[in-house]
Amino acid sequence: MSLNDVMNPNLECVSGEILVSEAAEMMLKRAFGALVVGSREKMEGIFTERDVLYKVVAVGKDPKKTKVKDIMSSPVEEISISVDPNDALRKMDERGFRHLPVIDVQGKAIGMLSIRDLFHYIVVKQAEENEALLQFLSADGPGG
Repeated sequence: MSLNDVMNPNLECVSGEILVSEAAEMMLKRAFGALVVGSREKMEGIFTERDVLYKVVAVGKDPKKTKVKDIMSSPVEEISISVDPNDALRKMDERGFRHLPVIDVQGKAIGMLSIRDLFHYIVVKQAEENEALLQFLSADGPGG
Protein backbone atom coordinates (compact mmCIF):
# COMPACT_ATOMS: atom_id res chain seq x y z
CA MET A 1 0.00 0.00 0.00
CA SER A 2 1.25 3.50 -0.81
CA LEU A 3 0.40 6.99 0.39
CA ASN A 4 -1.81 7.26 -2.68
CA ASP A 5 -4.06 4.63 -1.04
CA VAL A 6 -4.01 6.34 2.37
CA MET A 7 -4.24 10.09 1.70
CA ASN A 8 -7.36 12.14 0.99
CA PRO A 9 -7.11 13.37 -2.63
CA ASN A 10 -9.75 16.05 -1.94
CA LEU A 11 -7.28 18.78 -1.04
CA GLU A 12 -8.75 22.25 -0.47
CA CYS A 13 -6.70 25.38 -1.22
CA VAL A 14 -7.64 28.83 0.07
CA SER A 15 -6.32 32.36 -0.14
CA GLY A 16 -4.48 33.70 2.88
CA GLU A 17 -6.76 36.73 2.63
CA ILE A 18 -9.90 34.90 3.74
CA LEU A 19 -11.05 35.21 7.32
CA VAL A 20 -10.48 32.47 9.86
CA SER A 21 -14.25 32.20 10.37
CA GLU A 22 -14.74 31.52 6.63
CA ALA A 23 -11.97 28.93 6.57
CA ALA A 24 -13.37 27.23 9.68
CA GLU A 25 -16.83 27.06 8.09
CA MET A 26 -15.30 25.51 4.97
CA MET A 27 -13.45 22.95 7.08
CA LEU A 28 -16.63 22.09 8.96
CA LYS A 29 -18.69 21.73 5.77
CA ARG A 30 -16.08 19.51 4.07
CA ALA A 31 -15.03 17.64 7.25
CA PHE A 32 -11.40 18.68 6.71
CA GLY A 33 -8.90 19.18 9.51
CA ALA A 34 -6.54 21.27 7.38
CA LEU A 35 -6.45 23.53 4.33
CA VAL A 36 -3.56 24.49 2.08
CA VAL A 37 -3.03 28.24 1.89
CA GLY A 38 -2.07 29.17 -1.66
CA SER A 39 -2.35 26.74 -4.54
CA ARG A 40 -1.44 23.16 -5.32
CA GLU A 41 1.56 24.47 -7.27
CA LYS A 42 2.68 27.02 -4.65
CA MET A 43 1.80 26.29 -1.06
CA GLU A 44 2.30 29.35 1.13
CA GLY A 45 1.15 27.76 4.36
CA ILE A 46 -1.14 25.27 6.02
CA PHE A 47 -4.14 26.19 8.14
CA THR A 48 -5.33 23.60 10.65
CA GLU A 49 -7.97 23.15 13.28
CA ARG A 50 -5.19 23.47 15.86
CA ASP A 51 -4.33 26.90 14.44
CA VAL A 52 -7.90 27.99 15.11
CA LEU A 53 -7.79 26.68 18.65
CA TYR A 54 -4.32 27.79 19.73
CA LYS A 55 -3.74 30.93 17.67
CA VAL A 56 -7.24 32.40 17.65
CA VAL A 57 -9.58 31.07 20.34
CA ALA A 58 -7.02 30.58 23.13
CA VAL A 59 -5.59 34.09 22.72
CA GLY A 60 -8.90 35.88 22.26
CA LYS A 61 -8.58 36.90 18.61
CA ASP A 62 -11.75 37.51 16.63
CA PRO A 63 -12.07 34.86 13.87
CA LYS A 64 -14.27 37.30 11.91
CA LYS A 65 -11.45 39.84 11.80
CA THR A 66 -8.37 37.62 11.61
CA LYS A 67 -6.99 36.53 8.24
CA VAL A 68 -5.76 33.01 7.64
CA LYS A 69 -2.36 34.30 6.49
CA ASP A 70 -1.82 35.85 9.93
CA ILE A 71 -2.03 32.55 11.79
CA MET A 72 -1.18 29.84 9.23
CA SER A 73 1.84 27.62 9.72
CA SER A 74 4.60 28.44 7.27
CA PRO A 75 6.75 27.23 5.61
CA VAL A 76 4.74 24.16 4.68
CA GLU A 77 6.13 20.77 5.54
CA GLU A 78 5.03 18.24 2.98
CA ILE A 79 5.62 14.60 2.20
CA SER A 80 6.35 12.91 -1.11
CA ILE A 81 3.88 10.43 -2.58
CA SER A 82 6.79 7.95 -2.78
CA VAL A 83 7.24 7.77 1.00
CA ASP A 84 6.14 4.54 2.67
CA PRO A 85 3.11 5.00 4.97
CA ASN A 86 5.09 3.70 7.95
CA ASP A 87 7.81 6.30 7.34
CA ALA A 88 5.13 8.98 6.98
CA LEU A 89 3.68 7.99 10.36
CA ARG A 90 7.15 8.17 11.91
CA LYS A 91 7.71 11.67 10.50
CA MET A 92 4.33 12.91 11.67
CA ASP A 93 4.87 11.46 15.13
CA GLU A 94 8.40 12.88 15.48
CA ARG A 95 7.35 16.36 14.30
CA GLY A 96 3.96 16.44 16.05
CA PHE A 97 1.99 16.90 12.82
CA ARG A 98 -1.60 15.82 12.38
CA HIS A 99 -1.79 16.83 8.70
CA LEU A 100 0.73 16.88 5.85
CA PRO A 101 0.15 17.82 2.22
CA VAL A 102 1.25 15.04 -0.13
CA ILE A 103 3.21 16.14 -3.19
CA ASP A 104 3.94 14.42 -6.49
CA VAL A 105 7.37 14.22 -8.16
CA GLN A 106 6.94 17.74 -9.59
CA GLY A 107 6.26 19.17 -6.11
CA LYS A 108 2.54 19.75 -6.74
CA ALA A 109 0.16 19.07 -3.85
CA ILE A 110 -2.07 16.13 -4.72
CA GLY A 111 -3.72 15.33 -1.41
CA MET A 112 -3.74 15.69 2.35
CA LEU A 113 -2.50 13.02 4.72
CA SER A 114 -3.89 12.95 8.23
CA ILE A 115 -2.70 11.01 11.24
CA ARG A 116 -6.19 9.49 11.35
CA ASP A 117 -5.73 8.17 7.79
CA LEU A 118 -2.44 6.57 8.83
CA PHE A 119 -3.87 5.01 12.00
CA HIS A 120 -6.67 3.49 9.91
CA TYR A 121 -4.06 2.11 7.48
CA ILE A 122 -2.06 0.58 10.36
CA VAL A 123 -5.15 -1.03 11.93
CA VAL A 124 -6.28 -2.54 8.62
CA LYS A 125 -2.76 -3.77 7.82
CA GLN A 126 -2.40 -5.32 11.29
CA ALA A 127 -5.77 -7.07 10.97
CA GLU A 128 -4.76 -8.51 7.59
CA GLU A 129 -1.45 -9.75 9.00
CA ASN A 130 -3.21 -11.29 12.02
CA GLU A 131 -5.68 -13.09 9.74
CA ALA A 132 -2.86 -14.41 7.55
CA LEU A 133 -1.00 -15.66 10.62
CA LEU A 134 -4.13 -17.38 11.97
CA GLN A 135 -4.70 -19.04 8.60
CA PHE A 136 -1.10 -20.24 8.56
CA LEU A 137 -1.22 -21.57 12.12
CA SER A 138 -4.55 -23.34 11.64
CA ALA A 139 -3.68 -24.86 8.27
CA ASP A 140 -4.01 -28.62 8.32
CA GLY A 141 -1.59 -29.92 5.77
CA PRO A 142 1.72 -31.76 5.51
CA GLY A 143 3.76 -31.09 8.60
CA GLY A 144 0.76 -29.32 10.25
